[in-house]
Amino acid sequence: MRNQAYLILILFIATFTFACNREKVNLEGRWEIAEVSKPKMDVDKDSVSQLLPHLTVGNKLDFTGGELTVNRKGTGDSTYYGWASYKVAKDGKSVWIDAGNYKPLTFKLRHMENNEIELLYERQDFKILLRKLEEE
Repeated sequence: MRNQAYLILILFIATFTFACNREKVNLEGRWEIAEVSKPKMDVDKDSVSQLLPHLTVGNKLDFTGGELTVNRKGTGDSTYYGWASYKVAKDGKSVWIDAGNYKPLTFKLRHMENNEIELLYERQDFKILLRKLEEE
């Protein structure tokens, strides 16, 4: 009976560990911003305020090799310009974005439906929903 309880505990831990590792998010590549929820706090002079002009629905982001580039001009323009650096945590559940003037922000990453990814900055309840761009 005692061995059975230990076996069940080990099985539970292994299953939980596997489920947690499955949630690792791969952010590399080009994404389109599908949805943005504005911060609930006043962000006139902080790190989030620097990101807002670049994070509107329809803008494209390219996460490649630690450099985050952005395209704000629409679908007819393929020009991306350097904007920030980023680093995904080893567990794949958060990303650190440094746009320069203010302190870097840490966003939690989460898989959503339809191959979308949610970036969440919890301190101000600021959410960004990214949709993977189709290969052109």
